[in-house]
Amino acid sequence: MEIRLPGDFTIYNIEEVLQELKAGLSSGEPVVLDASGVRDMDGCAVQLLLSAIKSFQQERKELRLGSWSDEFQLIAPLGGLSPSDFSGGDMDENGHDRR
Repeated sequence: MEIRLPGDFTIYNIEEVLQELKAGLSSGEPVVLDASGVRDMDGCAVQLLLSAIKSFQQERKELRLGSWSDEFQLIAPLGGLSPSDFSGGDMDENGHDRR
């Protein structure tokens, strides 16, 4: 299952992503996040992803980051999030999952 994160990933549209993550958690397949279109992200979005990582780990489910934008790469670490926090974390220099 792939979840495409919105370009403006903020508190104003976080509910939709939350619902998709919940559906992914209850599914039997790995969930891959596509953050390649993220242009802006606030602290609520980062907190949602950190919480999702923990929830997926507790349920022994796979949550991977498939690709991400330059903006995601710049903003995420400010909130304590890094690509290596996701399952696998094996990315190439362009931010794509090597698997």
